Amino acid sequence: MKLKSLLTTTLMAATMLLWSNMGWGQETIAGWTFPTTTGNETANVAAECGIMAASSVIYADGTNGSDNWLGTSGAVVYYGGVAPVTDLCSVTAATGALSLGNVSSNFNNKGIVFKISLTGYESLNLSYSTRGTNTGFSNHEWLYSTDGIAFNSFTTITGRNATSFSTQSVDFSSITAIDNQPVVYIKVIVSAASGTGNNRFDNVRFTAFEISGGDDAPPVATFLPEGGATNVAIDVNPTITFNEAIRNIDDTEITDSNVDDLITFKTDDASGTDVAFDATIDVTKKVITIVPAADLLNDQVYYLAIAPVEDANDNATELQSITFTTIASSVTYEVTFSVVGGHGSLSAQIDGGAAITSGDFVDAGKKINFTASPEAGYQVKEWVLNGTPVGGNTTNDFSIDNLQETSNVTVEFELIPIQYTVTFTVTDGTDPIEGAIVTVAGTPLAATNAAGKTTIDLYNGSYTYTVTADNLFDWTRNFTVNDDDLAVSVTLSSVIVEDFDYPIGALLTDNGWSDHSGGVTQAIDITDGLVFPGYAGSDIGGAANVDNNGQDVNKPFTAQTSGTVYCAFLANVTSTYSGYFFHLGPNPIETTFRGRVFMDGGSGSNFNFGLSKGSITATSTTGSPYTKGTTYLLVLKYEIVEGASNDIVSLFVFDSMPTEEPGTPTIGPLTDAGQSDINPGSVALRQYNASQGVVIDGIRIAKTWAEAVKNIGEPPAATFDPLNNATDVAVTVNPTITFDKAIRNIDDSEITNENVASLITFKDALDGDVAFGATINEGKDLITITPNAALDYETVYTITLAPVEGDNNVGTATQSVSFTTEETPYPITFNVDVSVIEGFDPDMEDIYISGNFGGIYGTWVEPGDNANLKLTATGGKDASWYSVTLNLKAGTYEYKYYRNTVSGAEELGVGINRSITVVDKPITINDLWGDKDAGASIDPENAEFDLTNPDDVTTTITWYAATKVVSVFNGVDELTAGTEYSIAGNVLTINKAYLNGLTLNENDEVELTINFDVGDPATFTITVIESVITNATINPIVALFDLHNPADVSTTITWNDAT
Repeated sequence: MKLKSLLTTTLMAATMLLWSNMGWGQETIAGWTFPTTTGNETANVAAECGIMAASSVIYADGTNGSDNWLGTSGAVVYYGGVAPVTDLCSVTAATGALSLGNVSSNFNNKGIVFKISLTGYESLNLSYSTRGTNTGFSNHEWLYSTDGIAFNSFTTITGRNATSFSTQSVDFSSITAIDNQPVVYIKVIVSAASGTGNNRFDNVRFTAFEISGGDDAPPVATFLPEGGATNVAIDVNPTITFNEAIRNIDDTEITDSNVDDLITFKTDDASGTDVAFDATIDVTKKVITIVPAADLLNDQVYYLAIAPVEDANDNATELQSITFTTIASSVTYEVTFSVVGGHGSLSAQIDGGAAITSGDFVDAGKKINFTASPEAGYQVKEWVLNGTPVGGNTTNDFSIDNLQETSNVTVEFELIPIQYTVTFTVTDGTDPIEGAIVTVAGTPLAATNAAGKTTIDLYNGSYTYTVTADNLFDWTRNFTVNDDDLAVSVTLSSVIVEDFDYPIGALLTDNGWSDHSGGVTQAIDITDGLVFPGYAGSDIGGAANVDNNGQDVNKPFTAQTSGTVYCAFLANVTSTYSGYFFHLGPNPIETTFRGRVFMDGGSGSNFNFGLSKGSITATSTTGSPYTKGTTYLLVLKYEIVEGASNDIVSLFVFDSMPTEEPGTPTIGPLTDAGQSDINPGSVALRQYNASQGVVIDGIRIAKTWAEAVKNIGEPPAATFDPLNNATDVAVTVNPTITFDKAIRNIDDSEITNENVASLITFKDALDGDVAFGATINEGKDLITITPNAALDYETVYTITLAPVEGDNNVGTATQSVSFTTEETPYPITFNVDVSVIEGFDPDMEDIYISGNFGGIYGTWVEPGDNANLKLTATGGKDASWYSVTLNLKAGTYEYKYYRNTVSGAEELGVGINRSITVVDKPITINDLWGDKDAGASIDPENAEFDLTNPDDVTTTITWYAATKVVSVFNGVDELTAGTEYSIAGNVLTINKAYLNGLTLNENDEVELTINFDVGDPATFTITVIESVITNATINPIVALFDLHNPADVSTTITWNDAT
């Protein structure tokens, strides 16, 4: 063995270490970077680089201990990859990655196999980059074998990262059974996929140490054909492969120019005839290929030898040789071939020769090329040789390289999978979003256009997609393409809202929240909501009561991978105990809590808020500036910063609505290199002590301050008429509701005359419904309510208006007013005698009344301006009476009459008015035009009293200004009111018993004087008569009744004075 310079060896080793970023002395056995970036992988994948690259292959076709991943609509595909941490296969930038997909069937617990060689090497190590979708495989079980049949489990790597690649490593150095083995099989079995998804592998690198101990083993040569081989094809190109790089024994390089000098190729033996050839050596200096100048002879023994060579450690070989025998020319085999199922044709040709037909016999050792020609729309599905499918080949070409047996080849065609157009439409719920990025199965599409649309053509299958847009929450979902184009609608949200709008006492875990600690102990429930004027999350529904030691809950949302996440919420601390009660987490939440918001133990009625990125130790405010029982608006800000463990948190605390994000937070900004970062994807409430008490409400999570801390302004202000608690409201009222701005329904729909009544409830004091109609004006700021009939007197009514909103989306609460209608009025009939008006023409003139009646009658209304005040001719005494009935409430009123509509044509002088007092019953008033003090009159003034048929005698009083009879006299004798005479309204009755008690004869007169409270007395004269009575008669006065023929007996009455 030759000695080499220690310095040279040291420098070479250092160079290798720096290049590979591997452990000292490690060499790359095989490496894969998957330079293809897209498309289905349909063949096994050879290594791209490494000492053993020529014999290193990834198998996914069911051979060499692998499972068959092929032909499954994309179970093995290429997706985008990641750049190697260090140079691998001369690749430094991101290319592709090999993706294993859980597609049309369940591929959990299936694997692929890496076949490598460790001849001359030991202490195998593996490193690779990996990432996966949320539902893809998350477990990698690594196994090894030396025969590709019996595999031994070594280790399992768990977990996945759905957003970026992570680097994993497996150290097989403890497995000595695979050291220095010519073939080693390394298998990975993937599992724990929860649905359709994938798992990518990239930058796979196997490394090992060259076996130490002062390498004194010469290179080992492997001849092909092997020594003693028979039936070797006459067109063979023999190869000599060494297990390590070789050189000439004078340390010079072996090249294509000098390698021929090492080779001896003869017929029979070392003394035979030279065979003309040309030899080459590959770049690894391990494989020599001998290419004869012509086909070899049939049935001929050949001798092949190589002169001594050496390795880098000067370990030289001796001359090595083999012999092999070519196939006899008389050996032929039948070759048949056909198409299974039609849809194409199949032809065959001897390599370099003529075409053959199925059933032809072909010389042994020949190469036969088969060409499939599918019909339009079809492709090769499968090649089969002698009943065995040819894995990994769906091309149009197949060959038998060395015919050694009767062979049958079939090909089957299938329809070329059709791609269908999937159109994504991205909106914010109202308007399309331009510039959104849709990523399907890891591949980003063109940004959405002005209509919010982007498209991709895909084969049948299930896919995962993610949509991102500036300042909006990411959206991740799945879809399935099934024999048709597909439209996918995506609504990106600018804010995630939790207003706890659930029944009081309801549990959060029954309303979209999940417990992650504490189980159901002291479950968090709903209490009354919080109010913070101007905040979009104020006074909606209930709130979360976080007040004990027990259950912790969280609510997930789509994890955010970039930008800033603002989380605004209302907090009202009722009792204090130091600890954190609110935080963010990933999705799913796991145990990485970030942005923890604290309270301290407080001092009296005051306390501090605190914050940490992830630590259980808070940075707090000072001086206990916050008061128990007060509602505060808190804003937790989480900034996602590129890199590791450097995200930033801040906390803002407000006691009134802010107009913009302050330049300096209340606490922070804070970072903590000792706490890892998260992609915020959940919000959580924590209970940690029975002494804590905090109510949480109005959670708003957004990518911008404006959306999270949304200032909604004020709701429309309503003014009711009648006002609340109004009294003496007219029963004919049409209530109105006036707003300070245009209103609409809370679902943003228009309020119209057709639907406005549905917003209103109109009830009486007994909760009975009042029938009504309602209208809204064109400006949408005035509602008019019209009852179907007049309301009841002296009754309390309530009008309730359901919530409405303005164009700022701020809704009112339910509003109501109550009012009481006016007192019950009484019908007061005004009669006026106009017979004293000189020249009055009833055909041409009218009579009116006016006064301080109020209500619908107004107060001293000009004659003719109010139709209710016009009197109607009644045809009363001498056809000179005019009458009108007014409904008046209890009270005293002044009034007078007017002739026609001319102002000043009044009955009395200016300033002289009549007066009436209404108490609790109807009144009829008889007035004389122009005389407010006119005494009463009677009609008739004369009457008769019949001694033969005595009865009460009556007369009717026209009161005028008088209001009562004060006495009635017969001469000097005063009659007794109530027994001898009575007054009923305006009728005076003289009792017949009184008259019978007088000594009266026919033609006597009784003259009564009637005295009134106003005016002169009236005289009522009663003349005594005695009428003659004519008796009734009957005819006949005698009749017969027949006992043998009985019948009714009748007579006719002539009544005369009888009745």
